[in-house]
Amino acid sequence: MAAFPESFLDDLNDLSNNKGSLIDDMIIDEALSNDDLGSHVEIMQKVDETLQKTSDLLNGNHVLEEYELIIACNALTVDMDNEIHRVQSFLCDNYSAKFPDLESLVHHPIDYARAVKKIGNETDMTRVDLQGLLSSAMIMVVSVIASTTRGR
Repeated sequence: MAAFPESFLDDLNDLSNNKGSLIDDMIIDEALSNDDLGSHVEIMQKVDETLQKTSDLLNGNHVLEEYELIIACNALTVDMDNEIHRVQSFLCDNYSAKFPDLESLVHHPIDYARAVKKIGNETDMTRVDLQGLLSSAMIMVVSVIASTTRGR
């Protein structure tokens, strides 16, 4: 078995010794300063703390804490789901003037957003590469419908 060159190992050590740059810290601080993220970050920190605990599950207080954490996590997933649907509604409302049938063709909110981003204001769908976003059959349907749509 060949050994790694010493310079390669030194480079790996240098990378592992870096604790992050000032820019990374600023980005993280900015993201965490968002008021909406504050409660989500707190919940995720509680999840991490709970997962790291090795205390006995028979303790009644511990079970209550876990139950409250599960309730908070469920509320967090509901908030995320509501936000996804809010953004999808916004996209559908604004993009339906250009391509009204796209909403009925692409049902998944994330796929819809990616398709809208990729199509943009393009009027000729043959110039838009949707490979990797949608299935081949769906790309064909979207292209045909786009060529006959009454949108602007």
